[in-house]
Amino acid sequence: MKNSIIKGVFLFVFFLIILLPCNIYKFNILDSSNELENQESIQISAEIPGTKQWLVNPNFSSQEHWISSSQGDSTDVNATISGGKANFEILGNKSTTKIIANQSTYTEWTPVRNPAFPAFPDDFGIDQGGFWANHEWNEDTNQSTSVHWDRTIKMPVNMSDYIITSASLKATVNATADLNVEAPTDSIYGGTEYATSDYVRFYVLISDLEKNKIYEIAYNQTVNLGLGNTTGTDYMFDTDMKFVLTENLIFYLSSVLNTDYQNFILTLGLRIWCEDNFGSDTDTFDDLRIKYFNLTFTYEKKIDQFTAVSWNQIGNKISGISNYTVIVKEAKINFKYKIDQLWPTYISPNSEIKILINNNPHSETIKLSRASTSFKEIKPGGFDLTSSIKDDINLSIQIFIADNFGLGQKIVISIDDVSLYISYIIIEPDVLGPNWSWLIYTLFGGIIGIIVIFTLYQTYFKYPPMIRKIRKLKKLIRNDKTSKSVLVKKRDE
Repeated sequence: MKNSIIKGVFLFVFFLIILLPCNIYKFNILDSSNELENQESIQISAEIPGTKQWLVNPNFSSQEHWISSSQGDSTDVNATISGGKANFEILGNKSTTKIIANQSTYTEWTPVRNPAFPAFPDDFGIDQGGFWANHEWNEDTNQSTSVHWDRTIKMPVNMSDYIITSASLKATVNATADLNVEAPTDSIYGGTEYATSDYVRFYVLISDLEKNKIYEIAYNQTVNLGLGNTTGTDYMFDTDMKFVLTENLIFYLSSVLNTDYQNFILTLGLRIWCEDNFGSDTDTFDDLRIKYFNLTFTYEKKIDQFTAVSWNQIGNKISGISNYTVIVKEAKINFKYKIDQLWPTYISPNSEIKILINNNPHSETIKLSRASTSFKEIKPGGFDLTSSIKDDINLSIQIFIADNFGLGQKIVISIDDVSLYISYIIIEPDVLGPNWSWLIYTLFGGIIGIIVIFTLYQTYFKYPPMIRKIRKLKKLIRNDKTSKSVLVKKRDE
């Protein structure tokens, strides 16, 4: 009976030894697997939602936290903050230049030769009545004479940054000549020596400083001066020069200013032609005069395509909210905007307001043609920027010029009440439990030790030494094994 109990105990210990390590191994495998899963896919124990206005100083109470910047032609734009709003200024400007020949400017005109007709008239000059010349031809070499008065015009601005939008010209001349000057309908003494008749041509030239580009912008050529075959004097009273079409005048002015951008030469000139109509022909021009001159043109500031001006703010990082994972659920921007005068859509239909996150433009824009003179929201509910929000949040609100055009006045676009609301969830991961495998091993070892001690005690140590020897002898006899003699001592020994 006792042997059966002992065998049962040994079997129990045997199976415990076999099964328990397997279960411990399985437990460790599962525990390790759970740790790996928790590392690869965080097990949510808490979702903490939140919404935050991401911008500081959204009402522009000062310039703090806002930084202005520009690209392209910086002279076209400016950025200011005043009155609780941020302003984008498009720096249009209009100026007019008037060039008048009068007594106050006569000293600025210099007589020079006409390269094509280098001979001067007999006499010429400038007096209170204007620019004058006289000449008499009497079968000599000075059949065609000319004189120019040059003046260098210095513009008050660099014209590379301006567009001429309008131009006008007025020049008045008069002339006095003897009737010996042949007109087309005069009868010529001696017959047929007649081709062009005698005439004087008044004109106005503009050119660049090197005179590589020269344009005649006005002229008057006499036809009937000197008409008549009797002796005496003929007069051409005050007569306006003919001038080129306005668009041509603008083109010529722009052309000569494209070389130096600030200087060009204005020339008042006259040329006398004396045709040899017959032997001993004499032609007398008594007084040829440019009495009045006025060139006026207006120009506007050139606003260059791809110029931009921005107000920027560097925001906090999304990762700065928490040490745990932060997921952005929604991000929306909104602000109010207005313009101080309606945008000139007819000359710049494509210019717009842009929103950039980390220098990446948002797909939705606002055409400046939509701006009104009172504040309104960019869009009910704002623009959705969720897909643009990563970690860094650097916001730019930009006015982008998409066309080349001339602008004669400053235009101001203003913004206020800028909001960037970001909704997010903070994810706190599961806290992994402690590893209790050490306790299992300890318990296992303890149980094994107790069983071993219990077994040894029950089978051996609980008997006195003599009984243990007798039990051992019995076992040997039962197994039919020989043994040496057993010395049995007396009890009292």
